[in-house]
Amino acid sequence: MICWKCGNQIDEGSLFCPYCGSQQAQQSVPASNQNKNKEPRSHVGVMVGGICAALAALMLVGVVILMVVRGNSSEDHKKRRTEKTTEQVSEVVTEATSEEVASTEAETEASTEGAKVDDEILESAKAAYLNLLTEHSSKIQAYNWQRGYGVSYTEPVAVDDINGDGVPELIFLEAENEYLAGYYIYGFKDGAVTMLSDIQDIDAEVAGGSVYYIAALKDSNDLFVYHSVSDEGSEEIFYEMNLTEDGLYRKGAEYRRDIYPNEDYTSVNVTYYKSGDEISEADFNDFVNSKEDNIRTFISYSEGEDIAALVGRKGSICMPIDRAREELGGEPEESTQSSSEGALPLGDGMEFCFASGAGGWGTYMTVKSDGSFVGNYHDSEMGNIGEGYPNGSVAYCDFSGQFKNITKIDDYTYKMELDGYDMTYEPGTEEIKDEILYEYSTAYGLEGGKTFYLYLPDKPVAGLPEEFIGWASGVVGDVSKFETLGCYAIHNVEEDNGFFVYSY
Repeated sequence: MICWKCGNQIDEGSLFCPYCGSQQAQQSVPASNQNKNKEPRSHVGVMVGGICAALAALMLVGVVILMVVRGNSSEDHKKRRTEKTTEQVSEVVTEATSEEVASTEAETEASTEGAKVDDEILESAKAAYLNLLTEHSSKIQAYNWQRGYGVSYTEPVAVDDINGDGVPELIFLEAENEYLAGYYIYGFKDGAVTMLSDIQDIDAEVAGGSVYYIAALKDSNDLFVYHSVSDEGSEEIFYEMNLTEDGLYRKGAEYRRDIYPNEDYTSVNVTYYKSGDEISEADFNDFVNSKEDNIRTFISYSEGEDIAALVGRKGSICMPIDRAREELGGEPEESTQSSSEGALPLGDGMEFCFASGAGGWGTYMTVKSDGSFVGNYHDSEMGNIGEGYPNGSVAYCDFSGQFKNITKIDDYTYKMELDGYDMTYEPGTEEIKDEILYEYSTAYGLEGGKTFYLYLPDKPVAGLPEEFIGWASGVVGDVSKFETLGCYAIHNVEEDNGFFVYSY
């Protein structure tokens, strides 16, 4: 018999056509009664016809879904980042053509697989990343609001070959201070760790709310980033991090959606921008939808129901810092030996200076090999005069203290903890001596710090925090242009302050 719908030869008495799925019953006719000059459709043609019919039905489903979504858009602007119509239809198509999708994903994985590199290079990269995680561990662990208020479990670290060079990159988020966090991308090239990018303002612990994600894309080595801050209204920002020819990641065009109430709070104004210029909602949605549909996996993300839904479909590779250490081969503190039972390679003592090079202030600290130190801080204000102190005023602190738990991390790095310090004068008090007002304070540069690193000459500059490196200018000059440090330095990790030794 012949199927009444697609015209293919099927078994006599069949209730359904095996090619197009149409019910036969009384609608089918015997083959002998068909036009004998009619050319039967090939199996490929039938499959294409069936797929087209299925896609047409799916498009109808998509239209219905889109109408429902848009019907609620006036009350849901603040909750949704973008109208994910392409994502919704894509899910249905995925169920209908799972074999095609599986094949496409396999091809994508094969096309994005990085170059093969020597195992020795991979091991060197892992060891370098371990040391880097150790140096940044305090700030990484201080980022404790990734999943929102009251949630202590965070996953701020990822290890993945995002640039396709065959060597995984290390990506992590850390707290710049008590409320602001940023992310850093490090690679390994020519035997050394290199910072590929740093964005220092992606997440903020604010009352209005802040969310973000960082994702790797399927068809390129670029990244896709989203973050927003909400208060009375919200600003939502999307952009790519593009891999440049020199191997660094640079921020691409910024797409932004502003959602704010009007002056009398009677309605909500929604405005769309690209690099500061206003664009249409359609252009904004086209960009965001195309990128979100093309996400391979998430590198890092924060709380948010819509973000969680995306992550549930695409997956993620972020992890806690302890698990990252395990994946990289272990805990560096456990595999290294303390030097001379916890001694620093400073002999009888070395003087370090923390200063900006301007303003007449500075902190000078002499540190010995056993971790003990003495020093003073002063900040002169000769123009600040008054009755009894015509010669000006000065903020001042004499101090002494001890670094403990000294551990050698590598040939150029020692980790230590501040055991505290004593001050000769009570902070907050003042007195006049020699017609100068002395206002006693804490030790600027040490205060607020818990974890410190001693860096030796030849320590690679790449990978050291930019703010820490910036403090060198006031003591020894700009060291950012050099590959390695030319002097001894002490890094206050929590505050990113830097003490440097004058002599090279």
